[in-house]
Amino acid sequence: DEAGMPAGGKLPYSVEDAVRAVGADWAAALDADTRVPVDGALITARGPPSSAAAAPTLIDALGVDLPA
Repeated sequence: DEAGMPAGGKLPYSVEDAVRAVGADWAAALDADTRVPVDGALITARGPPSSAAAAPTLIDALGVDLPA
């Protein structure tokens, strides 16, 4: 149902509202951040701008050898 969607959003709720509702800070300026933090087996990325950096990090963590 399109009526339940936030303006321009793809989720039926606002992620920002959900994050703030549990008392966390939200910094939209970080959306352009391309860092890919790795903590043990956990690999995180912020969104589409970080995909290019996240992909080789994940491939390396999985031990996959790509053809040249």
